[in-house]
Amino acid sequence: MRIAPSDIEAIGEAVAPLIGLPVWAVHKLAMNMLVIFVGKKRVMEDDKALPPSVFGQGEWGIWIATDWRLEGATDVIVSSGDDKALILPGVQQLVDTRIESIRVFPPGLDTHFTFSGQRTLKVFPVETQESLHWRLYAPQGRMLNIGPGNTYSFASKDEPQKDEHGEG
Repeated sequence: MRIAPSDIEAIGEAVAPLIGLPVWAVHKLAMNMLVIFVGKKRVMEDDKALPPSVFGQGEWGIWIATDWRLEGATDVIVSSGDDKALILPGVQQLVDTRIESIRVFPPGLDTHFTFSGQRTLKVFPVETQESLHWRLYAPQGRMLNIGPGNTYSFASKDEPQKDEHGEG
């Protein structure tokens, strides 16, 4: 599918409320997955927008489900392919930073999350057919899904998901 400038703008509008918000916690999940908790307040356990296994601290959750690399100003800090013992200490460098920008790039919806302290988490999808690349859990049970491939969708926890190109 062709990603138009209006698609990038729609995604940008969806993530805009995160700019300037603090990172409260980062959790390493299975394989290459991360969850980053962001927001001004802590999430309570009755917030059903987040999976029960990752109730955490931010009012927003960013679930990364594809390959990624965390970079500093002059070096690579850690990547999803590194040894497990290196990943958690590396991504913990994001705690107490603030999101400065989120940029999505066509055609594959690669995404750069830039944080204060000159840290950039670069998400680069490696699957084009089946797997979700990343998901934003927003307040009130809303979600933004990026992937599979170069598709994206907006959904609520209570409604079936349909991508913005009419599939799903």
